Amino acid sequence: LESLVDRLRDQQEELANAAAQLEKANDCLPDPALPVANQLEHAVRKLKEHAQMIIKTKNQSKELHQRVSNLESTAKEKENLLLSKDKIINELRLRLTGRPDLSQGPTGDREAGDEEAKKALVVAQATLSDMQRLIDQKEETVLKYQSLLEQLRTDEEAEIGRAV
Repeated sequence: LESLVDRLRDQQEELANAAAQLEKANDCLPDPALPVANQLEHAVRKLKEHAQMIIKTKNQSKELHQRVSNLESTAKEKENLLLSKDKIINELRLRLTGRPDLSQGPTGDREAGDEEAKKALVVAQATLSDMQRLIDQKEETVLKYQSLLEQLRTDEEAEIGRAV
């Protein structure tokens, strides 16, 4: 019984869909009571509307396909950039921790590795000193602005005192 009920429901849905499509098609058809000339005008007008809708839909489809391809290429570029940055970060981590670089083979060239580690250390120290210098400059700027703000407050209080 349940399978019969399910089949009848499916048939009912199919009939409802077919009826909806038939009503939609009937809206497109001209009234048969009208003269043939009016029916032809109505049919031509509907054809033009459908053609414009098809052209508009095709243009939108092309634009969307172009957008998708642009987004896919941008995503690939970003992914490649991210992978290269991850690779560089991992190489720097290996160098800073003092582990031999795996690309040099199992034995590795100690002297070349030591030289690279020294260069990486020098670069890291230079970067740290530059960052510390920037922090010091920012602290000086903040102190200058604080003193200017304090001076403006005192000047404003003096003007308020004169006005009262």
